[in-house]
Amino acid sequence: VLGAGLLQQPLIAEGVASGFKVIALDQNPEAFARESASQFIAVQIADATQVITALKPYQAELVFVCTIATDFTHIVAQVNEAFGLAGTNIRQSEVLTHKGKMRDFCREHNHLHPPYICTQSKEDCIQWAAQNPCADGFVIKPVQNMGARGVMFLQSAEELAFAFEFAAHFDKNGQVIFEHYIPAREISVDALCYEGQVFLTGVADRLIEIKDRHFFIENGHTLPGNFTETEYAAIQQTMQRYADSLSTLSNKLYHGALKGDLRLTGDNKIVIGEIAGRLSGGFMSTHTYPAAHGRNLMQMYIRLMLSAR
Repeated sequence: VLGAGLLQQPLIAEGVASGFKVIALDQNPEAFARESASQFIAVQIADATQVITALKPYQAELVFVCTIATDFTHIVAQVNEAFGLAGTNIRQSEVLTHKGKMRDFCREHNHLHPPYICTQSKEDCIQWAAQNPCADGFVIKPVQNMGARGVMFLQSAEELAFAFEFAAHFDKNGQVIFEHYIPAREISVDALCYEGQVFLTGVADRLIEIKDRHFFIENGHTLPGNFTETEYAAIQQTMQRYADSLSTLSNKLYHGALKGDLRLTGDNKIVIGEIAGRLSGGFMSTHTYPAAHGRNLMQMYIRLMLSAR
C-alpha cells in the first residue's frame, strides 16, 4: 500500500485482518498507520524508482500494489509494469492522475468536460480566456497535485495576474489547467470495476463552498446523496463509459477502483470534473461508506484486486 497515513489505515488494517502480509510505504518514518502494517518501509512514494527498489526483495510475494486517498496511481502503475502485476497500467494511470491528459482523454473519447487549456504560460491562459469567455468565471489548478491544493476560482481572467503563479507553484513542472467554471451540483462517486463492469458503491453530495472569493473548501459530504433514479442512472452511465474508454488503453478490460468528481448541471447533464484510479479520501470510502451502507469497502476492494487477471 502506497501511503501509511490516517486515510490509508483502514485498508492496511483490513488487509492484515484478512490474513495477508501488508507492506506499507510512506515517506514519513513516523506515519500514522505504520504499526498497523505487517511491515513498514520509509521511502519516498512519489519516486517510482525508489518504490520499485524497496519492493524488489518481495517481488515473488506480491499479489497487488495499490493506493487509497492519494494521487499516486501513476506510481502504482509503474510498479505493476516493473513486476508484471495485474492492475492499472502506465497509459491508464497518466489519464487518471494528470489533469491535462485527463481532459485530453475526455475530449478524444467524447466525455462531457469543461472547455480548457493546459499550459505553462500565463499569456496562453489570457489569450485563451479572451477567445473563450465564460460569464460564470474560471478555475485554475496544477495539473498534477492532490485535492484543492493550488486550485482557485477566478471571477475574471484579470485575476490570472496572481492566480497563475499560485497554481503553477504546486505543479512540479509549473503546468496548469485553466478552464471554465461549471455551476452545478457537486457529486463524489466511489466505484469498483470488475473486468470492465462498473458497480457504484458510494454516491455522495459534496458540500463545497468558495471561501474568500477564490478557494474551494469541502466541508464534507452527505452519503447516500439524494438522487432520482434518472440521475443515478446518468452517473452510472458516465462512470461505465469512462471505464470503457480506459479499457482501450490496455489489452484487457479495466479492473480496479474509480473515484469520480462529477457535476450535475441544471439541465441534468453530468460533467466530468475528475476521475481517478483509486478509492476516495476525505473519509468517504473508509468511514462514511460503511457507516451509511453497512458494508466494508476496504474488504470489497481487496477481494476485487485479488481476482485481477
